[in-house]
Amino acid sequence: MRGGMEAVLLAALLVGSLGVGWGETKLGEPRVRETGSSRQLAAKTRMRRAIRGVVYVNRRYGFRFRLPRSWEGYSVVRDVSGGTVESERNPRDHYEVLSIRHPLWTEEIPREDIPIMIFTREQWRRVVDGSLSVSAAPFPPGQIGKNRVYVFAEPPRFFYNYLDGYEEVLRILQGDPMRTFEPGGARVSGAGHRPVAVAKDIIRPNAALKER
Repeated sequence: MRGGMEAVLLAALLVGSLGVGWGETKLGEPRVRETGSSRQLAAKTRMRRAIRGVVYVNRRYGFRFRLPRSWEGYSVVRDVSGGTVESERNPRDHYEVLSIRHPLWTEEIPREDIPIMIFTREQWRRVVDGSLSVSAAPFPPGQIGKNRVYVFAEPPRFFYNYLDGYEEVLRILQGDPMRTFEPGGARVSGAGHRPVAVAKDIIRPNAALKER
């Protein structure tokens, strides 16, 4: 009889210890159960924190652009373009392209840039109605943001060279990374971009500089 009681007590102790090992909470501690929605929320939170890591701010044109943390140390390549050969002769048709460049980009192994075309409002109306041609593509650039003075767009088919990192660039653009505000430079209305910008922002075609 005594041996039977000892066996029962031993079994009870074993079950109790296994219960703690299987995730039983202590007295007074709430049990937290992770559901599918909570896992998705945690994943979105981690993604937001990663994207929030780096922000490119351009005060002259009035926009902020969020970048993943892996882009820390990026550079910005500036270029002034006139679109077609005919429009090159007309300063009214000149627009600027800013290309955000990944820090791992090299001459030997180039990576896909994030290009941002910058148009005045008047230029953008002409791009949309087809009177200002900026690409050989049969459709216009895709607008990604605008403020009172400028419209920002991504060039059509810019990633068709399929350089390293082009898929990441597309994911960044699909994540609505741009926020706009009133520009701090000269307010331009109806005119194209000039080769020399205001204040400390000097445009040099194909010249890279870091701007935070």
